[in-house]
Amino acid sequence: MRNHRANRGYGEAIKSCFEAAKENGADVLIILDGYGQHDPNDLPQVLTLVLNGEADLVIGSRFLTNESDVPTCRRFGIRVITLLWNFGSEVQACDAQSGFGAYSKKMFETFSLVEKRMGISIETLEKARWKF
Repeated sequence: MRNHRANRGYGEAIKSCFEAAKENGADVLIILDGYGQHDPNDLPQVLTLVLNGEADLVIGSRFLTNESDVPTCRRFGIRVITLLWNFGSEVQACDAQSGFGAYSKKMFETFSLVEKRMGISIETLEKARWKF
């Protein structure tokens, strides 16, 4: 487990998770933001596809139901970012800024992440798009 003594940003936290998964020989890495916007009961649905070898990355979405408590202005921004990321992509995301995902060992061992802030969500999607 890693502890940042000072807030170094969302991206640095995610990079630390990837590094810890590598160092500890994990088979799967699960990221679940602590903001309460994702239901931990959905974990089996996200995890199963990676464990079965059907996917290297599975992203949970806050927008598959109308029960999301994401404020309207943030929801709009997230949808615009997701729309732009999906443009011309064979693989479509429902929530490109989701903080809930499962990453295969192949994925977290292959990637070298550089973003320090919220852009890391798009960075992981982009690297997955071009590597896999």
